[in-house]
Amino acid sequence: MRADALPYVLQNENNEENTAYNSVTDVSAIKKLQQTGGIYIAYCGGETATETEQTTSTSASWTSHFTGVWGSKHGVKTDDDSKNMDYKTFMLEYAEKGLNTALAFDWDQYFDVNLKEELKYVMEKDLPMQFCDIDRAKADKLEKTSAETLELYNFAAAETPSDSAPYDTGMRDYMLDRIAQGDDIVCGIFHNIDTAGHNYGFGVSTEYKAAVINCDMYANSVLNAIEQREKNYKEEWLVVFANDHGGLGKGHGNQTLEERTTWIATNKIFDDKYYSI
Repeated sequence: MRADALPYVLQNENNEENTAYNSVTDVSAIKKLQQTGGIYIAYCGGETATETEQTTSTSASWTSHFTGVWGSKHGVKTDDDSKNMDYKTFMLEYAEKGLNTALAFDWDQYFDVNLKEELKYVMEKDLPMQFCDIDRAKADKLEKTSAETLELYNFAAAETPSDSAPYDTGMRDYMLDRIAQGDDIVCGIFHNIDTAGHNYGFGVSTEYKAAVINCDMYANSVLNAIEQREKNYKEEWLVVFANDHGGLGKGHGNQTLEERTTWIATNKIFDDKYYSI
Protein backbone atom coordinates (compact mmCIF):
# COMPACT_ATOMS: atom_id res chain seq x y z
CA MET A 1 0.00 0.00 0.00
CA ARG A 2 1.50 3.29 -1.10
CA ALA A 3 2.01 5.87 1.62
CA ASP A 4 -0.07 8.41 -0.28
CA ALA A 5 -3.04 6.01 -0.02
CA LEU A 6 -3.22 6.48 3.76
CA PRO A 7 -5.76 9.33 3.43
CA TYR A 8 -8.24 6.77 2.05
CA VAL A 9 -8.65 5.48 5.59
CA LEU A 10 -7.60 8.53 7.62
CA GLN A 11 -9.84 11.20 6.09
CA ASN A 12 -13.48 11.46 5.16
CA GLU A 13 -14.89 12.33 1.75
CA ASN A 14 -14.60 16.05 2.52
CA ASN A 15 -10.85 15.60 3.15
CA GLU A 16 -11.36 16.21 6.85
CA GLU A 17 -9.74 14.02 9.47
CA ASN A 18 -12.19 12.08 11.64
CA THR A 19 -11.51 10.40 14.96
CA ALA A 20 -11.29 7.05 13.17
CA TYR A 21 -12.55 6.85 9.62
CA ASN A 22 -13.09 4.17 7.03
CA SER A 23 -15.72 4.80 4.37
CA VAL A 24 -16.98 1.22 4.72
CA THR A 25 -17.00 0.74 8.50
CA ASP A 26 -16.57 4.29 9.84
CA VAL A 27 -13.69 2.89 11.91
CA SER A 28 -10.07 2.77 10.76
CA ALA A 29 -7.57 0.36 12.28
CA ILE A 30 -4.68 2.53 11.12
CA LYS A 31 -6.29 5.61 12.61
CA LYS A 32 -6.71 3.79 15.93
CA LEU A 33 -2.99 3.07 16.01
CA GLN A 34 -2.20 6.66 15.13
CA GLN A 35 -4.14 7.81 18.19
CA THR A 36 -2.17 5.69 20.68
CA GLY A 37 1.16 5.33 18.87
CA GLY A 38 1.86 6.85 15.50
CA ILE A 39 2.32 6.53 11.75
CA TYR A 40 5.89 6.77 10.53
CA ILE A 41 7.16 7.23 6.99
CA ALA A 42 9.86 4.69 6.09
CA TYR A 43 11.52 3.33 2.97
CA CYS A 44 12.47 0.09 1.28
CA GLY A 45 14.98 -0.82 -1.42
CA GLY A 46 18.16 -0.35 0.61
CA GLU A 47 20.48 2.60 0.19
CA THR A 48 20.62 3.46 -3.50
CA ALA A 49 23.91 3.03 -5.36
CA THR A 50 25.45 1.04 -2.49
CA GLU A 51 25.90 -2.66 -1.80
CA THR A 52 22.69 -2.58 0.24
CA GLU A 53 20.48 -1.62 -2.71
CA GLN A 54 17.79 -4.21 -3.32
CA THR A 55 14.63 -4.45 -5.39
CA THR A 56 11.53 -2.74 -4.05
CA SER A 57 9.82 -6.11 -4.12
CA THR A 58 7.82 -8.33 -1.82
CA SER A 59 10.46 -10.87 -0.80
CA ALA A 60 13.35 -8.48 -0.23
CA SER A 61 11.25 -5.94 1.64
CA TRP A 62 9.40 -8.31 3.97
CA THR A 63 12.62 -10.14 4.79
CA SER A 64 14.22 -6.82 5.73
CA HIS A 65 11.23 -6.06 7.95
CA PHE A 66 11.52 -9.44 9.64
CA THR A 67 15.30 -9.45 10.15
CA GLY A 68 16.08 -5.75 10.61
CA VAL A 69 18.82 -5.73 7.96
CA TRP A 70 19.09 -5.23 4.21
CA GLY A 71 19.46 -8.04 1.69
CA SER A 72 23.22 -7.51 1.55
CA LYS A 73 23.19 -9.26 4.93
CA HIS A 74 20.16 -11.57 4.94
CA GLY A 75 20.63 -12.66 1.34
CA VAL A 76 17.30 -11.75 -0.28
CA LYS A 77 17.67 -8.92 -2.78
CA THR A 78 15.11 -10.22 -5.30
CA ASP A 79 12.07 -12.49 -5.18
CA ASP A 80 14.21 -15.43 -6.34
CA ASP A 81 16.79 -15.39 -3.52
CA SER A 82 16.90 -17.57 -0.41
CA LYS A 83 17.52 -16.05 3.02
CA ASN A 84 20.60 -17.23 4.85
CA MET A 85 20.58 -18.27 8.50
CA ASP A 86 23.03 -15.61 9.62
CA TYR A 87 20.10 -13.25 10.21
CA LYS A 88 16.99 -14.93 11.57
CA THR A 89 13.49 -13.50 11.44
CA PHE A 90 12.33 -12.05 14.74
CA MET A 91 9.58 -14.70 14.81
CA LEU A 92 12.22 -17.44 14.76
CA GLU A 93 14.33 -15.71 17.41
CA TYR A 94 11.36 -15.66 19.77
CA ALA A 95 10.39 -19.24 18.90
CA GLU A 96 13.87 -20.27 20.01
CA LYS A 97 13.04 -18.68 23.37
CA GLY A 98 9.92 -20.82 23.66
CA LEU A 99 7.25 -18.40 22.45
CA ASN A 100 4.53 -19.62 20.08
CA THR A 101 4.86 -17.74 16.80
CA ALA A 102 3.10 -17.82 13.44
CA LEU A 103 3.81 -16.39 9.98
CA ALA A 104 1.20 -16.60 7.22
CA PHE A 105 1.10 -15.58 3.56
CA ASP A 106 -0.79 -16.77 0.50
CA TRP A 107 2.28 -16.74 -1.77
CA ASP A 108 4.11 -20.06 -2.07
CA GLN A 109 7.36 -18.46 -3.25
CA TYR A 110 8.03 -16.93 0.14
CA PHE A 111 8.02 -20.26 1.94
CA ASP A 112 9.36 -22.53 -0.81
CA VAL A 113 12.24 -20.27 -1.88
CA ASN A 114 12.86 -17.23 0.30
CA LEU A 115 12.46 -18.75 3.78
CA LYS A 116 13.15 -22.41 2.99
CA GLU A 117 16.23 -22.53 5.24
CA GLU A 118 14.19 -21.30 8.20
CA LEU A 119 11.52 -23.92 7.51
CA LYS A 120 14.22 -26.61 7.53
CA TYR A 121 15.65 -25.23 10.77
CA VAL A 122 12.29 -25.07 12.53
CA MET A 123 11.45 -28.61 11.43
CA GLU A 124 14.82 -29.94 12.57
CA LYS A 125 14.69 -28.22 15.96
CA ASP A 126 10.94 -28.81 16.44
CA LEU A 127 10.43 -25.17 17.41
CA PRO A 128 7.03 -23.61 18.23
CA MET A 129 6.82 -21.65 14.98
CA GLN A 130 4.11 -22.14 12.39
CA PHE A 131 4.51 -21.26 8.72
CA CYS A 132 1.25 -21.19 6.79
CA ASP A 133 0.50 -20.71 3.10
CA ILE A 134 -3.18 -20.28 3.88
CA ASP A 135 -4.58 -21.63 0.61
CA ARG A 136 -2.17 -24.60 0.38
CA ALA A 137 -3.50 -28.11 0.89
CA LYS A 138 -1.27 -31.00 1.93
CA ALA A 139 -0.11 -33.06 -1.04
CA ASP A 140 0.90 -36.67 -1.73
CA LYS A 141 3.50 -35.67 -4.32
CA LEU A 142 5.23 -32.55 -5.59
CA GLU A 143 3.65 -30.88 -8.60
CA LYS A 144 4.27 -27.39 -10.01
CA THR A 145 6.12 -26.15 -6.95
CA SER A 146 9.52 -24.72 -6.05
CA ALA A 147 9.58 -26.64 -2.76
CA GLU A 148 12.68 -28.83 -2.44
CA THR A 149 10.90 -31.74 -0.78
CA LEU A 150 7.36 -32.93 -0.13
CA GLU A 151 8.02 -32.63 3.60
CA LEU A 152 8.89 -28.94 3.27
CA TYR A 153 5.88 -28.34 1.01
CA ASN A 154 3.49 -29.88 3.52
CA PHE A 155 5.14 -28.13 6.47
CA ALA A 156 3.79 -24.82 5.15
CA ALA A 157 0.37 -26.24 4.22
CA ALA A 158 -2.73 -25.12 6.08
CA GLU A 159 -4.63 -27.60 8.23
CA THR A 160 -7.80 -26.24 6.64
CA PRO A 161 -6.90 -24.46 3.39
CA SER A 162 -8.79 -21.22 2.83
CA ASP A 163 -10.85 -20.82 -0.32
CA SER A 164 -10.91 -17.05 0.19
CA ALA A 165 -7.15 -16.46 0.34
CA PRO A 166 -6.93 -14.19 -2.74
CA TYR A 167 -9.36 -11.77 -1.10
CA ASP A 168 -7.54 -11.46 2.23
CA THR A 169 -10.52 -12.66 4.25
CA GLY A 170 -8.73 -15.99 4.58
CA MET A 171 -5.73 -14.20 6.07
CA ARG A 172 -7.95 -12.28 8.48
CA ASP A 173 -9.60 -15.51 9.64
CA TYR A 174 -6.25 -17.27 10.08
CA MET A 175 -4.88 -14.43 12.22
CA LEU A 176 -8.04 -14.29 14.32
CA ASP A 177 -7.74 -18.03 14.95
CA ARG A 178 -4.07 -17.84 15.98
CA ILE A 179 -4.82 -14.93 18.33
CA ALA A 180 -7.69 -16.92 19.85
CA GLN A 181 -5.39 -19.93 20.24
CA GLY A 182 -3.08 -17.80 22.37
CA ASP A 183 -0.04 -17.42 20.11
CA ASP A 184 2.51 -14.93 21.40
CA ILE A 185 3.47 -13.52 17.98
CA VAL A 186 1.15 -13.53 14.98
CA CYS A 187 2.26 -12.14 11.62
CA GLY A 188 0.10 -12.16 8.50
CA ILE A 189 0.67 -10.58 5.10
CA PHE A 190 -2.40 -9.19 3.33
CA HIS A 191 -1.80 -9.32 -0.40
CA ASN A 192 -4.86 -8.01 -2.22
CA ILE A 193 -3.73 -4.37 -2.26
CA ASP A 194 -0.64 -5.41 -4.20
CA THR A 195 -2.78 -7.48 -6.57
CA ALA A 196 -5.06 -4.49 -7.19
CA GLY A 197 -2.03 -2.30 -7.88
CA HIS A 198 -0.66 -4.70 -10.47
CA ASN A 199 -4.03 -5.08 -12.15
CA TYR A 200 -5.39 -1.54 -12.01
CA GLY A 201 -2.57 0.80 -10.98
CA PHE A 202 -0.93 1.71 -7.67
CA GLY A 203 -2.48 4.63 -5.83
CA VAL A 204 -4.70 5.96 -8.59
CA SER A 205 -7.46 3.46 -9.39
CA THR A 206 -10.86 2.98 -7.79
CA GLU A 207 -10.02 -0.70 -7.37
CA TYR A 208 -6.81 0.13 -5.51
CA LYS A 209 -8.66 2.46 -3.16
CA ALA A 210 -11.27 -0.25 -2.51
CA ALA A 211 -8.55 -2.78 -1.71
CA VAL A 212 -6.97 -0.36 0.78
CA ILE A 213 -10.30 0.27 2.50
CA ASN A 214 -11.10 -3.45 2.66
CA CYS A 215 -7.69 -4.33 4.09
CA ASP A 216 -8.08 -1.67 6.76
CA MET A 217 -11.44 -3.21 7.64
CA TYR A 218 -9.87 -6.67 8.01
CA ALA A 219 -7.05 -5.19 10.08
CA ASN A 220 -9.65 -3.61 12.34
CA SER A 221 -11.09 -7.07 13.02
CA VAL A 222 -7.61 -8.23 14.05
CA LEU A 223 -7.14 -5.16 16.24
CA ASN A 224 -10.48 -5.76 17.95
CA ALA A 225 -9.46 -9.34 18.73
CA ILE A 226 -6.21 -8.11 20.27
CA GLU A 227 -8.05 -5.53 22.34
CA GLN A 228 -10.31 -8.29 23.67
CA ARG A 229 -7.30 -10.39 24.68
CA GLU A 230 -5.79 -7.41 26.47
CA LYS A 231 -9.06 -6.90 28.33
CA ASN A 232 -9.89 -10.53 29.11
CA TYR A 233 -6.41 -11.92 29.78
CA LYS A 234 -4.62 -8.82 31.09
CA GLU A 235 -2.13 -9.02 28.20
CA GLU A 236 -0.20 -6.17 26.62
CA TRP A 237 0.35 -6.33 22.86
CA LEU A 238 2.65 -4.49 20.50
CA VAL A 239 0.76 -4.01 17.23
CA VAL A 240 2.57 -3.09 14.03
CA PHE A 241 0.97 -2.49 10.63
CA ALA A 242 3.40 -1.96 7.76
CA ASN A 243 3.78 -2.35 4.02
CA ASP A 244 6.57 -3.83 1.95
CA HIS A 245 6.85 -1.34 -0.92
CA GLY A 246 5.02 1.29 -2.92
CA GLY A 247 4.32 1.18 -6.63
CA LEU A 248 4.34 3.16 -9.85
CA GLY A 249 1.91 2.54 -12.65
CA LYS A 250 1.16 -1.16 -12.43
CA GLY A 251 4.51 -2.29 -11.07
CA HIS A 252 7.31 -1.91 -8.55
CA GLY A 253 10.87 -3.07 -8.09
CA ASN A 254 12.83 0.05 -9.03
CA GLN A 255 14.16 2.95 -6.99
CA THR A 256 11.63 5.72 -7.65
CA LEU A 257 10.22 7.66 -4.70
CA GLU A 258 6.79 6.15 -5.34
CA GLU A 259 8.21 2.62 -5.12
CA ARG A 260 10.62 3.22 -2.20
CA THR A 261 8.34 5.11 0.18
CA THR A 262 6.65 2.96 2.82
CA TRP A 263 5.05 3.48 6.22
CA ILE A 264 4.78 1.85 9.65
CA ALA A 265 1.87 2.29 12.09
CA THR A 266 2.15 1.14 15.71
CA ASN A 267 0.12 1.29 18.89
CA LYS A 268 3.24 2.39 20.78
CA ILE A 269 5.14 5.63 20.27
CA PHE A 270 8.55 5.20 18.67
CA ASP A 271 11.36 6.93 20.52
CA ASP A 272 14.86 7.79 19.37
CA LYS A 273 16.28 4.31 19.96
CA TYR A 274 14.14 2.92 17.13
CA TYR A 275 15.83 5.22 14.64
CA SER A 276 19.39 4.22 15.50
CA ILE A 277 21.36 2.06 13.07
